[in-house]
Amino acid sequence: MNVPPGTVVGGRYRIDALLGRGTAGAVYRAVDRSGRSCAIKMLQPVHCPNPKSVEVFVEQARLAASLHHPSIRAVWNAGIDDLLGSPFITMELLDGSDVATHLREVGAFTATSLRRVLEQVADAVATAHRSAIIHGALKPSNVFLCGHADAVKVLDFALVKPVGAGRPLGSSAIVGAPEWLAPEQLTAGTVVGPWTDVWGFGLLTFFCLTGRHYWLSPNGHGRAPGSVFVEILSTAPRIPASARAAELGCELRAPSAFDAWLDACIAVEPQRRHRYIDACWQALRALLDATTRSGPSPSVDAQPSVPDDDVVARTAAEILRRTAAAIAATVSSERPSRRRVLVSKPVTPAPPCASVPAIPRPPSALPSHQVACVTPAAGAALHPQKITPPQERHVAPHMRHRGVARRTHPALVATIAFLCLAVVLSLVAHFARG
Repeated sequence: MNVPPGTVVGGRYRIDALLGRGTAGAVYRAVDRSGRSCAIKMLQPVHCPNPKSVEVFVEQARLAASLHHPSIRAVWNAGIDDLLGSPFITMELLDGSDVATHLREVGAFTATSLRRVLEQVADAVATAHRSAIIHGALKPSNVFLCGHADAVKVLDFALVKPVGAGRPLGSSAIVGAPEWLAPEQLTAGTVVGPWTDVWGFGLLTFFCLTGRHYWLSPNGHGRAPGSVFVEILSTAPRIPASARAAELGCELRAPSAFDAWLDACIAVEPQRRHRYIDACWQALRALLDATTRSGPSPSVDAQPSVPDDDVVARTAAEILRRTAAAIAATVSSERPSRRRVLVSKPVTPAPPCASVPAIPRPPSALPSHQVACVTPAAGAALHPQKITPPQERHVAPHMRHRGVARRTHPALVATIAFLCLAVVLSLVAHFARG
């Protein structure tokens, strides 16, 4: 359907220009009788073939108008134009571009802008779910970027369904682009729910990361018409996101854990998907945050940086100075000392059990300085044996020296390591100057 400029729709809205065209209809810029600019979406008459469907359409628009969120496009009015015989919806007029246009004309999202876009989409959809409303058509053309992605608007909430609704039995009409629809939207007699928007959110995220559809058919890979339905409804394991991106010849800038995340979004069985969009987004945000913290991967061809000659020389001199100080401290600590040393008396072990293995006691059965065992004669009776605490004694000078040497042994190892490192750095500085 093509509505020429100047046409008055619903006796109130004058068409100015065509803004865009989709599978369900076309969107025009219009002005109402009060002079306020708005966007008006004219749907194909096939979507409302009888009075009952008109009532359903108006009710859906009323539900959409009840949603109030900064990232949801406001819906103002809905009705049927008697002359054109076409349903229409009036909405707020937006300035910007959708995700598909942005990727095509501007390029890939930065990590920060991608996070901001997906966060606003998830929050808007979660708000609708709390009102028992399902979007059911999350796709790039329904995510609008206002002011270079600083503000995001989710479009087409006027075509929503309440939770529990679905495609009626015997219905052959499929509304929307099939490559973005979930299996329950393609199968008669099934119901939609939050899991339906989890499906769309996963496919939308893959598209934002790669600029390509996840399914092969919409990418023009020589598939027969309608094969996208076979891909969507297939019960075979999904191809991992990384493998699918490689198959499509594009780059997937996401951690390896993204494969499992997407698999939990586009599983055929709704019970295998993320249960709610909130949990779905929280899991994705953790992946994006981990990628941001780790930073970009180093290039394979990158060469290691060589330190400046002066830096090497100063580092070697500082290590030598610290090594000399460590040697002086070690020599000083090895002189015989007259201080008294604590030595523990040897502990007499508890008598072993003759034929019954020791039974481990509960942590609180005895004080920490007592040990218990079970004897065959006493059965379960416990016989504590006290361990003598350390006592202070005088030790011979040669024993003192031996004890100190054991404690300073790690210091000697560290000293040797420092000397070796200093020699290596000195050689590096020598060859760098040469």
